Amino acid sequence: MKSGFVMNHLPALACILFCVPSIAPAQPWRPLGPFGGDAQDVNFSPTKTNVLLAGIAPAGNPYGSLYRSSDGGATWAQVTGFGAQSAYDIEFAADGTAWVAGYNGVWVSTDDGLTFTMRDSGLGNTYAVAIDPSNPQVLWAGLASGAVMKSVNGGTNWANVSPGTSMACDAIAINPTNSLQVMAVFDGGFSGGAVYFTPDGGATWNNVSAGLPPYPDRAVRYDRGRWFVGAGQIFASEYSGLWRSTNNGQTWTQLASGWPTPVAGGVAIDPNNPDVILAATPDGLHKSSNGGQTWTISAGGSSGYSLASVRFAPGSSGRVAAGASSYGVILSDNAAAKTRVSSTGIGALNAYSVAVNPANPVEMAMAFQSLNNGGVYASTNGGVTWQLQSAPGTRYSYVKFDSGGTLYALSTGPTTIAQEGVYRRNASGTWTLLGPDQGPNYETELVSIDFGSTNQNLFIAGGDDFVSGAGTAWRSTNAGGLWTKTLVTSQSAETERVLILPDGTDQLVLAGVQTFSGQPVNGVYRSIDGGATWNQVTNTGLPSTVWIYDLTTAPTNSHTVFAADGSFSGGGIYRSTDAGATWSTYLTGYNVRGIAIDPTSADDVYFWAVFSGPVYHASKNGTQVVAASDGLSGGAQQIIAVSKPAPRLLVAGNTGVYELSLAPPILRINWAGNRAVLTWTNAAFALQSSPSAVGNFTTIPGASSPYTNITFGPRQFFRLAK
Repeated sequence: MKSGFVMNHLPALACILFCVPSIAPAQPWRPLGPFGGDAQDVNFSPTKTNVLLAGIAPAGNPYGSLYRSSDGGATWAQVTGFGAQSAYDIEFAADGTAWVAGYNGVWVSTDDGLTFTMRDSGLGNTYAVAIDPSNPQVLWAGLASGAVMKSVNGGTNWANVSPGTSMACDAIAINPTNSLQVMAVFDGGFSGGAVYFTPDGGATWNNVSAGLPPYPDRAVRYDRGRWFVGAGQIFASEYSGLWRSTNNGQTWTQLASGWPTPVAGGVAIDPNNPDVILAATPDGLHKSSNGGQTWTISAGGSSGYSLASVRFAPGSSGRVAAGASSYGVILSDNAAAKTRVSSTGIGALNAYSVAVNPANPVEMAMAFQSLNNGGVYASTNGGVTWQLQSAPGTRYSYVKFDSGGTLYALSTGPTTIAQEGVYRRNASGTWTLLGPDQGPNYETELVSIDFGSTNQNLFIAGGDDFVSGAGTAWRSTNAGGLWTKTLVTSQSAETERVLILPDGTDQLVLAGVQTFSGQPVNGVYRSIDGGATWNQVTNTGLPSTVWIYDLTTAPTNSHTVFAADGSFSGGGIYRSTDAGATWSTYLTGYNVRGIAIDPTSADDVYFWAVFSGPVYHASKNGTQVVAASDGLSGGAQQIIAVSKPAPRLLVAGNTGVYELSLAPPILRINWAGNRAVLTWTNAAFALQSSPSAVGNFTTIPGASSPYTNITFGPRQFFRLAK
């Protein structure tokens, strides 16, 4: 039995009473950062110089947030009243009233963005909002459904003035000298795009898409007799760029001369110089000083940022703000001659993986990604501060240190930025691609890697590919110099996790496979020769429906393995005590995607589940499961356990990295009259009582919670034990 410490003689009181609330970790998760998120739009207040608003829309999905800065972008705080929804478009009226188009409709603030109220009458998912410069009571809204809505009473009521397309309305612009003239752009994804113009306030519309490529149109601006449209997408190389019309869309001229990736998500024009144009692109900010004839590509060192929007501050030729994928907000004080990241306080970075260096436990790394970009951050002080690594700006699915402390990261493209595969960080801080490479395009998707503990040249990587069309495992015996595909499942699948059992032999290797279906290739695959050959583990306690997403070993026995089953038809956790040869059920009823074991206690299992959670704590052989998410924000994507320098859990999720300390049981006593309030910090420990300090301790029924009110009898001794 594992015991805590014994409480000495306590005051003699009448009897023993107790009350037990729900069990939960006594300490909450704490965020470690790094800061960032997918900023879809950023805008400056016209009345408060240092006030900015930033809308977060993670990879375009609806579960974002709204942030506010009152110090010019030095720090940010979440606008809590806006709720957990994406903010796609931010517009200010001349008097400082802020309007935001969000997933739940249109919202308005009259106190410089401190608080917001909904003003939509059921609009639903709204991508764009525009304010009539001549009458702020007249509002326009573009909906994801394709509808264009108009209000003439400040958003109290709305009328449908749509031009008749089902494509999403991404942006709306108004001619301030004739506010009846309005242009709206539409994004049909792979079905194309369209631009419509109304000369009469929405009574009639003209399709003015002729001359534009049939690709998604994303941004529109009016400036001094000119309409600018930004369009295109990286997917399928649907390149379009930036276009200008001086006759209300009757003809168009392309301005994206010399762009490496002709895609524009936003455009801004210097309010004091019509020849200075900034374009938000996947390659940063492109700048033209001659009306778009020539461009400075990725101005101000912005090549590493994939941008969705850009704006000048009202009346300023220097202050610029851009919305960036992953990095949050990009600012400039000199019209993009120099740029900088502004994200302190924005806790919305989409973290996919987190790792700790076993050779230096205060060194950490995390992988992040958005729709078409990502990167790797590292920390050398336990997550207090983070440094962006020089790895290519692609999507990263996984990071891991080998036993010697070398950091590796798995890239999943886009290959237009850099080839997918395993990247190694060198001592100089540079990164080297190791493969495996099956061709010039996106042929290999890796999501997991592990390294030999004795033979550090042994690498096993798992994922799937688009050559064999199956779940795969790759093996290298020379530290990534040469790869062999040693596991190829017979049907479409993905190898979610590979694990070399840390028993010192480097011979026993497991792989978890799932197919998102009931195909018989699901489950655990096992190798007894270091990943050279594989056999599926069947008829040994694992049902044929399991989708194995994660594998981990017990802290004191490398042959005791836990497997996460995320199957929609069942789900749970399975345990093997013989290195994966046979399995038994640990718990069921949860769609488990990730698991971690308390480094001090093999019966304390933490996991995250898809449709509930995000994190749970299982104990008592899986029979007791309680929520363990206090302090967590957003959903999880990986959970790991770390033993040094102190036992703790780390979660990588869609709002960054979080840490939970697994401190040993510490008992605190607060007296209230004849009643003591006992608190201990590990829910797995129960309270035991004895008339003697040296023996005959028995568990007090029900007193297994970290919070108990109890009254003590004469010469009672207590301890925590399990």
